Amino acid sequence: MVLVPMPAEDDGDMLLSGRAGRLLGTMLEAMGLDPATVYRASVLPSRIALPDWAGLGAAGLGAVLKRHVALAQPRRLLVFGRGDISALLAHGLAQNAHDLRAFNHDGGTVPAGFEYDLETLLAKPGWKAGVWQRWLEGTPPSQEMGR
Repeated sequence: MVLVPMPAEDDGDMLLSGRAGRLLGTMLEAMGLDPATVYRASVLPSRIALPDWAGLGAAGLGAVLKRHVALAQPRRLLVFGRGDISALLAHGLAQNAHDLRAFNHDGGTVPAGFEYDLETLLAKPGWKAGVWQRWLEGTPPSQEMGR
């Protein structure tokens, strides 16, 4: 499962159909995953200029997100926009999200990676190497590159 804070500005009728989605598709293929089989979700249904993530979390959106993940039952979760979503979940400082390796929800815990948002990765392509390294560190040997 891939989770983003909100649809990208250039998304069309489908979530992650613009530049960020093309980057994601390339990344998923490099990770040995078929992009068509990866569930994609957005915390917010539409773009908001400056969302108050902590306020949205206090209003219950964090609980809704946890329920969404529990219902989707992913084997693994890749979260883009770690600072935004971490604040929504009341994980404290955004910097700490980088070190999180699991997403806790009512149904249990899902192995997770919390990464920069896709727009940042488009602007700073060198940062994708860090995403790749963290992906490999969180992938059991039997799941790496089709094994």
